[in-house]
Amino acid sequence: MKERTRKQLKSMGALKTEPLKKIESPKFEFSYYIPKKDIKEIQSLEKYVKDNFSSVWFETKACLSLYASLSLKNLNGCPSLNLVGAPSGEKTTVLSFFYNHPLSYVSDDFTPKSFVSHSANVKADDLGQVDLLPKLRNKVLLSPELAPLFEAPKDKLLDNFSILTRVLDGEGLNRDSGVHGHRGYSGDYKFGWIGATTPLRANVWNIMGKIGNRLFFLNMSEKNRENADYVEMFRSNAYEEKIKICRGAVRNFLDNHFKKYPVRSLEWNAEQDIFILQEIVKYAQLLAKLRGTLMIWKGEGEDYQHNFPIIEEPPRAINSLYNLAKGNALINGRTFLKSEDLEIVRAVTFSSMPHDRFEFLKLLLKHEGKLTTENIQSELSCSSETARRTMKIFEILGVVSLKNLEIGSGRPMYYVEIKPEFSELLHHTQGTNDEEKTFPQENKGVYDGFSANDFVKLSKNNEKLRHTQDRNDVEKIKPQEINPVCVKCGDEFAPFTQDGINWYCKKCGYDFFGGSK
Repeated sequence: MKERTRKQLKSMGALKTEPLKKIESPKFEFSYYIPKKDIKEIQSLEKYVKDNFSSVWFETKACLSLYASLSLKNLNGCPSLNLVGAPSGEKTTVLSFFYNHPLSYVSDDFTPKSFVSHSANVKADDLGQVDLLPKLRNKVLLSPELAPLFEAPKDKLLDNFSILTRVLDGEGLNRDSGVHGHRGYSGDYKFGWIGATTPLRANVWNIMGKIGNRLFFLNMSEKNRENADYVEMFRSNAYEEKIKICRGAVRNFLDNHFKKYPVRSLEWNAEQDIFILQEIVKYAQLLAKLRGTLMIWKGEGEDYQHNFPIIEEPPRAINSLYNLAKGNALINGRTFLKSEDLEIVRAVTFSSMPHDRFEFLKLLLKHEGKLTTENIQSELSCSSETARRTMKIFEILGVVSLKNLEIGSGRPMYYVEIKPEFSELLHHTQGTNDEEKTFPQENKGVYDGFSANDFVKLSKNNEKLRHTQDRNDVEKIKPQEINPVCVKCGDEFAPFTQDGINWYCKKCGYDFFGGSK
């Protein structure tokens, strides 16, 4: 094409895309301390971080995993991770560890439209220098405060997420306007995105679910600090000094990582991950269901009406969780996955869903996959109507089975049970009920020693909660409407226990739901 023709087409806005060219990114200068020794192992970096900020190591490690995923040659989509927590919850502290790295692009305030600008105040020839997207290519966008983006009015939220949905596919963005015609970029425009925000409103989850969810989240671990902890925090080095120490250590570690595995250079062999990948697929399937959107309302009588739920297919979630697991393996010096890499998969899975569903799932974990309306009312401090509505939502989304137990002539008692394909995940996530306090960010040792052979054995049996087969056999049987009789000895069952679900036989101690007492 002749130069004269290109200029004519450009003035008419008829060129399809901007050429792939190098755009100079701004240089970010944040002070830091150079560590005395080179940091090449994750254990050495862990000591630096924990010595200064003992409660944010897991979140730091998750962010490091995202950075390390940029080493993957065949990076599918743009990895994203948003830290979620209360104000002053050390979200920005974690992000600040990465501010000075050459692959970091820090933006305290941006709009999705800035990825490809159509500003009327900028000349057409200068727009390429304004566009954000080419500046981010193969880098990590750090957004210390995303609350304004998520708190925008509904119509603006739709515009924002429609652009983010396309950009985070990593294949560029093309836009049209009446000012500059067609502008955009096509090709490989992968980048990482780490942000920080307070908990999201329900309507934000609803919009993301309808458009296509590309964002993944990590809940900040609860600090549970006492007065003595705050005194200790402020009696040691100043906050700014601690940041500089961690910032220098993180930069040194990442510099060494990218010397060994340059950006977009590593070809990953997925065949070696076949067993761990199957676990990731299960987590992604659960997440896809729990991010589904639907409308539900009370119909006549006790029945609920609902529309057809919008549940995204799991491949995108599989890809994102797999990328983070690979990144975690890389920062631990491996080019293959081990069961310990599932820790970050679990944490991100249970953080990347609406908060009320996360709380309900935690309750299911506590009660080993089975809940009654009484359980929910008591522990979530809600009405019977709200409890049954929540149970119905989980049933519609395909996570639990909703059942009822008719007792006498009164209203039947409803209960839900986790579906077999997900009970295994709850078993692994929980380990034992005593580990509930570490859910999900601080889960420790659940997968220790978990080998490929163990996975094969587990995959042969979907029912991994600690219930006997007797329970499954009798579950289909309802106690008689009046004076229920024990299926074992024929004696009458004792009254309900305090948890509102177990019937114990007065004579032999047989439990209608769980076998022998």
